[in-house]
Amino acid sequence: MNPTPRPLGRPVRTGHHTRDGRRAADHGGPELHPRPDSPHDPQNADAAGAPRRGGRRLATLTAAVALVSCAPPGDDAKSMLAATPPTDAGPAARDDDPVPATPSTVPRVGGVPDLAWFPDADSTGVPEGTVLTPSEPLKITEDGTVIDGLDVRGQITIRADDVVVRNTRVETNGDLYGISLDPDYENLLIEDVDIVRTDSRCSVGIVHGNFTARRVDVSGCEDGLRVGDDTVVLDSYIHDLRESEGAHNDVAQSLGGTNITFIGNRMEGLHREQTSAVLFHSHFFPLDSVRLENNLFSGGTYTVAIKPKGDNPRPTDVVVRNNVWVRDSYKFGSHRFDADGLVVEGNLFEDGTAYEYDTLKE
Repeated sequence: MNPTPRPLGRPVRTGHHTRDGRRAADHGGPELHPRPDSPHDPQNADAAGAPRRGGRRLATLTAAVALVSCAPPGDDAKSMLAATPPTDAGPAARDDDPVPATPSTVPRVGGVPDLAWFPDADSTGVPEGTVLTPSEPLKITEDGTVIDGLDVRGQITIRADDVVVRNTRVETNGDLYGISLDPDYENLLIEDVDIVRTDSRCSVGIVHGNFTARRVDVSGCEDGLRVGDDTVVLDSYIHDLRESEGAHNDVAQSLGGTNITFIGNRMEGLHREQTSAVLFHSHFFPLDSVRLENNLFSGGTYTVAIKPKGDNPRPTDVVVRNNVWVRDSYKFGSHRFDADGLVVEGNLFEDGTAYEYDTLKE
């Protein structure tokens, strides 16, 4: 029996970014998420701005899900999915655009940052009207696989290069992660995806680095993202982390890595609670080439913390530019910075108050 597809969509609120990327008319502001030529869209670029390799043969899972749903008891559904032969999906399946050297800056309305400019539930996740096909948890081992239009009940585990996950909803359903890329693999693209915690077990929405995520909505896990080398996150909404005894919640956490870029995201930590919207440590690995631009940060004890762990070397080449902090959403302070080659400029509080780095120091 074939799975029953279900439509997914949510109404667009006036004043926010519509699914085709154009602002509603009441603010009259600029486009934030135009497709496909947004200045925020890296589409598969690495964090240094160089296009990732493209033109790989791609596999599509739509037919495979129907096959799995009809499989007799005892068949290994995950193996069947992973073995789906690639098909040449052509250049439309994956573009190659660099990360913008100079992304659009946050507009102001009446002298204060326009918080409606930032992504929310209406401009991230699965586009309105998308019909999703139910799926079991997935284990992907075929390079170039494309997962498109699925409603996955459980974790997507990826042990392959150049995989694409788009237009898909992931309910963690008792698993530790929403999407897990094995550290031995790279070049994962995640776009227009919802990751939703459905129980108390989910630890992290997306792990472990070497991925590009854009227009992703992650909610309900203990941590939103754990990131490492070559990670790019754009125009995404990460929020409503799971509170539990002993948790150390972070919207985005890194224990080391090179080339980590966050541009144009709404990152909401727990209000005046553990631990940060951004917690990047040089801990297990050096931390180098970090770029945070045009994000909205809130919550935590220190909202943004970039520093060494213990006696490890200080992070290097860190840029924190044109971001907006929500004042008093943190318990102790808006930031803790301890890095070499640190650039902090153009940042604001949501009330329009500008500050220089000297006034941001502990």
